[in-house]
Amino acid sequence: MSAAIMSRRATSRAIGPGLPLNIHVAPMVRLMSSSVEFSVNERLPSCALYKSAGKVDGGVSGDSSKPNPVAVVFGWIGSSRRNVKKYEEIYHSLGIDTITISGEEVKTHVMKPAKSLAVCNSIMDILTDESSDGLAARPLLLSGFSIGGYQVGNMMLTVKARGETEQSRFHDRLACTVFDSIIDYQGVPRGVSASIFPVDSVMQHALQQIIIYGFAAFPGAVEGQKASSDMFWNFPCAAPTLWIYSKDDKLVKAKNMKVVHDYWASKMGVDVSTLVLESSPHVQHLRNEPERYTNAMKEHITKSFAAHYAK
Repeated sequence: MSAAIMSRRATSRAIGPGLPLNIHVAPMVRLMSSSVEFSVNERLPSCALYKSAGKVDGGVSGDSSKPNPVAVVFGWIGSSRRNVKKYEEIYHSLGIDTITISGEEVKTHVMKPAKSLAVCNSIMDILTDESSDGLAARPLLLSGFSIGGYQVGNMMLTVKARGETEQSRFHDRLACTVFDSIIDYQGVPRGVSASIFPVDSVMQHALQQIIIYGFAAFPGAVEGQKASSDMFWNFPCAAPTLWIYSKDDKLVKAKNMKVVHDYWASKMGVDVSTLVLESSPHVQHLRNEPERYTNAMKEHITKSFAAHYAK
């Protein structure tokens, strides 16, 4: 039994038996939410965590009686629960639940695409579960940080593999996307090496070369990354998107990201919004420009969900 599951079960026991008889309504609502969190998390891999936003006045659904939308957020290599929490809080403030993929295990998803696809399949099982505590039919948001763009590509490959009917339903549910410092598969060696040796150095460059040649030791690694990249470039759903990046990112070139989102806008008719910062390190934009970042996120998400619910 994994430590994550043990922790989740311990939490469930702590909030279960022995409740005081004079418990108030608000704590009871929270307990019901925690019960759903526990049930969903029991079925997710250890690198993924579902959190409920609870009922939020003024949330994007416009009606607190409606079930919350769900944001699926793919973190960067080495991102911790603490790192991603500040981003989850933005979604929760808008009444959006989150499923966040983070942790050291993300590195193995890059070298072994089958692992990434397995995670995506587990998430899809949850998102299509018709049970009382499932998340089926809820509006969705997809987000990726850095190498998380590769995982988003795999998510869309997973959706496609489930057939045209399931793919159509998923596309109809997807209200918008958000991408922060996205790295395409060509940037994988640099991204992985920089996560281990953050300072540009001989060691970082050496590791890049080791990774490039090391892909040969992992059958299907390059093919899997290219398949994800092709799916991401030719994103099959025209949901509105927000791209956030900086001009001096050491790991990914701003011009490369512009090429992709301009292609989406011109060839696929996607409504593209951008927040391009003059100077900010890779995936550190919320820390460096918290007000601009948060405002851009909330404006994009609120507008996109308003259009989605108006359909």
